[in-house]
Amino acid sequence: MEPISTALAAFAAVQKTVQLIKQAQKTVNDVSSLGPLLGNYFGAKQQTVKALEEAKKKGGSSLSQAIQIEMELLSQKKFEDELKMIFFQTGHADIWENIMKRVQAGEEA
Repeated sequence: MEPISTALAAFAAVQKTVQLIKQAQKTVNDVSSLGPLLGNYFGAKQQTVKALEEAKKKGGSSLSQAIQIEMELLSQKKFEDELKMIFFQTGHADIWENIMKRVQAGEEA
């Protein structure tokens, strides 16, 4: 599979996880219940970033694919902002900050 197709498939996995998290957050009383789903989300996102980097190295993506990727990235950013607000509004800002530190450490590894 070419790198851009891999990246788009990874985006699809991220979107599926986002849907699961949105469904779960409607029924959970405690943000800690979202832990496994958040782990899946950030894992899928990390795969997406790697696939995008590989696609950029190989080149050859069309304008429409590039625009689609940018829109997907924007969608992910908005979702992460929503998640952040959930943690902050429930008094768990420290947990969100710890999650972000772990995510960043994973990206650097």
